Amino acid sequence: MRPVTVSPDGGRRSITSLKASIPRPSDFQLIDALALEQLLESSHEECLLIEAHFSSADHPLAGIDQRSPHLPGAEYQGDWKNLVDQNSDKIGPLLDSVAQRWRDQGILDADVASGKRSLIFYCGTGWRSSIAFLVALSLGLRAKNYDDGFYGWSWDEENEIIYGETTPASR
Repeated sequence: MRPVTVSPDGGRRSITSLKASIPRPSDFQLIDALALEQLLESSHEECLLIEAHFSSADHPLAGIDQRSPHLPGAEYQGDWKNLVDQNSDKIGPLLDSVAQRWRDQGILDADVASGKRSLIFYCGTGWRSSIAFLVALSLGLRAKNYDDGFYGWSWDEENEIIYGETTPASR
């Protein structure tokens, strides 16, 4: 599939600067809590849950609550700001360095690179994780964004919440 974007007049034009094709909406999903639970419990689809939020120092609760709540089984990819070029606010200039960091962390392993395992990103409310999600798509990876984020997850009393410092992904 050739990557495309929609121009303001509704026409399509080619994007040649991305490393991979932009999937059609049916090829990727924004998922909710129920879909996340089903994916994590599924024996049919391998996936890896990845946190994309502030660093501890920049976290809104820094100095108030050091327990850093997060979803069980999640791995921390590092501060979400590392996904965006701070001079241009674009993800493109950092794609190679993000891919290398994810390889070093064990996030981008052979199963993820081959499409056998997908990445599911989440943050507090869903917007920071959407950046990680778009980076993963730009790298040609299978990815989903848990759009409800921690906020949505925490509304259900039955959902498990883990407290403590997050640790960088390293498998």
